[in-house]
Amino acid sequence: MDRLLREKFELGEKIKNKSYNINTVFTAQEDLIAHLFAGYFNKNFDAYDRAIDSVYNLTHVGGSSLHHLVDGQHTIFGALRSVKDVSQDDSFFREFSEAVEHLFRDTMSVSGINPIISFTPDEFNKIAEVVKKFGISKPMLKDALTFNGPELIGGLLGISSLMFFSKTKDEGRLSELSADYLISSISALNPILFPIAAYKLVSAVKESDDKIKTLKAAGKGAVISGTSIAVSSLIGGPVWFACMASIGATIAVRYAIEKPDKAYEKIQNSAKIIKKYVLKGRDIKLGDEFLYEY
Repeated sequence: MDRLLREKFELGEKIKNKSYNINTVFTAQEDLIAHLFAGYFNKNFDAYDRAIDSVYNLTHVGGSSLHHLVDGQHTIFGALRSVKDVSQDDSFFREFSEAVEHLFRDTMSVSGINPIISFTPDEFNKIAEVVKKFGISKPMLKDALTFNGPELIGGLLGISSLMFFSKTKDEGRLSELSADYLISSISALNPILFPIAAYKLVSAVKESDDKIKTLKAAGKGAVISGTSIAVSSLIGGPVWFACMASIGATIAVRYAIEKPDKAYEKIQNSAKIIKKYVLKGRDIKLGDEFLYEY
């Protein structure tokens, strides 16, 4: 029984620590990763793509950063309506698959999409005027209403780890990770992760037998998340280097809070790993630029 409990504890620690690392990378380096994804995946190929982008190509409504939200063509229903007349021989399944495929590739754009909701430019401007009173700018509003590749992947991975700790009834780790994800989702304005993280944090505290201990764990998660993201956001350079450095920063911050006596040793080990990859990275040749859509 002791062995099983120890293995369960070690598995929980591994999942928690990996979750911290991945979350920091996808939050702090979101812009770099989004541009990388856009360069590889966000491309147009055929008549279906041209049909969905026809309104923007004709009018340039919303500009490159806003048109997915205001041209009426980039929701599921809007895309379906757009591809309806591409070919009279298409079945509904063909039209649906072409629309969904285009929207998925647009998810990998820098600006992202909202497959459910669309606005007219006037509607968006009116909402922007209301939220401006609360210090929310138009770019922040757009970001909160859409999600892109890093937000989608980071959100799904975060939700998966929260579901794992929900099933194990580990309120301490659940509240710690929930707070971590809550801070990061606010920082990244991630509409996928934010509601789940907030709900799980409240549930963990509510169901805990030791609410003070659970709240302390949540506080630790919030501090680790906020500090790691702040430090990692200052790191530039190529995507692979920024991601490695973000993981190193997260490990250092986490150990400084959880195990201060081992923090220096862990920082040294992380620095050696990063140095090894930096030296290897000299031989990596990436394209000078990516062609992508916002």
